[in-house]
Amino acid sequence: MLQEGAGRRALLLGAAGMAAASSAAHAQAWPARSVRVVVGFPPGGPADTYARLLAPELQALWGQPVVVENRPGAYGVIGTEAVARAAPDGHTLLFTATNHTTNAAAFPRLPYDTVGGFTPIAMTATAPTVLIVAPGFPARSLKEFEAYVRAHPGEVGYATSGAGGAGHFAGEMYKHRAALDMPHIPYRGTAAALQDMMGGSVPASFATLTTVLPFIRAGTLRAIAVATLDRVPPLPDTPTFAELGYAGYEANVWYGMLAPANLPRPLVSRIAEDMRAIQSQPAFVKALADQASLPATGGPEEFAALIRREVPEFTAVAREAKITVE
Repeated sequence: MLQEGAGRRALLLGAAGMAAASSAAHAQAWPARSVRVVVGFPPGGPADTYARLLAPELQALWGQPVVVENRPGAYGVIGTEAVARAAPDGHTLLFTATNHTTNAAAFPRLPYDTVGGFTPIAMTATAPTVLIVAPGFPARSLKEFEAYVRAHPGEVGYATSGAGGAGHFAGEMYKHRAALDMPHIPYRGTAAALQDMMGGSVPASFATLTTVLPFIRAGTLRAIAVATLDRVPPLPDTPTFAELGYAGYEANVWYGMLAPANLPRPLVSRIAEDMRAIQSQPAFVKALADQASLPATGGPEEFAALIRREVPEFTAVAREAKITVE
């Protein structure tokens, strides 16, 4: 019996070794054809911009075309579903953002498993969320902002690019902690919200700094506080919510690369290492800085941990604030 057990273990170990060798060989042979990077948002937005910064650099490293394919719709769900259904061979990737985890909290049902349906590869960038007000709004500090909102309960709404998005969650987390009566005003995209703000019909907004920094610098919008733990270089004089009494309050928008579930580990490591090499290039760092973003160097384990942590956190916020997207 002992000899039979030993023989069985040897066969199993041999099979495991052959599988590992096969995966390593597959990683060396990859890519065998063009690589498709799906972005679940329209062209021109931050996710699309960062994916297109990465694509030519990855193409140079991989020796095959790297094609960015925009599949917008349903807050990124359409593009995400397409990748979830793709073969885990490294030829279809998903470049996504925080919407990946907020969607899990805001949608009653999704056609994929947000956590188990994907292989996290690497984070690329983070962009701060900022509370901004219209130029005529009578507040220049968070203290003055809160005093005005409390004096006018239910009258000071905050705009975002849409229900269930990162800005919506950031606003609900803040107003819950501050105990403010501040209704959410969802728009279909950031441009329409900003247009109404600058026109004076909407007083405030939680928005990604990437999209609003030019307006802040031009003086057509005013920054009140940033939702980061430390002040950000583009707005060195704008305080954080954390330093103003909201310890731990953070609402960065992250961007990163995912693949379908069960991508072989050697491929995960290869893609993550290549992305890390690109992200360390001064030109890439500068390109992110020009977009008011910071490099994010989280690898597969850190990225997976972030996704696993955010889904229940955002779900709790959605339940408390009754955030739903149909």
